[in-house]
Amino acid sequence: MDDVSTHFQELNLRGMQKAEVLARLAFGALERLAALNLDVCRRSLALREAACRNLASARAGEKILARHAKAVGEQSREIATYAQRVMLISRETGEAFAREIAAPERPRGLRRKAA
Repeated sequence: MDDVSTHFQELNLRGMQKAEVLARLAFGALERLAALNLDVCRRSLALREAACRNLASARAGEKILARHAKAVGEQSREIATYAQRVMLISRETGEAFAREIAAPERPRGLRRKAA
């Protein structure tokens, strides 16, 4: 009986260790996403400020349209880059989860009592 309960304790410990590793991976990905979002917010505000200043200095209608089109293009590139970086974080995290889950356990088997 003692051998079985010891075996279950070992299995439970390994399960808890696996859960801890997965939690660390998840929180690491969340940290990366939070840093990415903060960076994107900063850059977006800077782009908006520059675009507003640029548009405010334009005098002719054609210049305003050209500068607006340029600002929209820059924003579109930023959005595409952001989406790519989010997908990269997601893919890397998913791959890390899959590797960790697929990692073979090292079962120790039941201990036998000496007679």
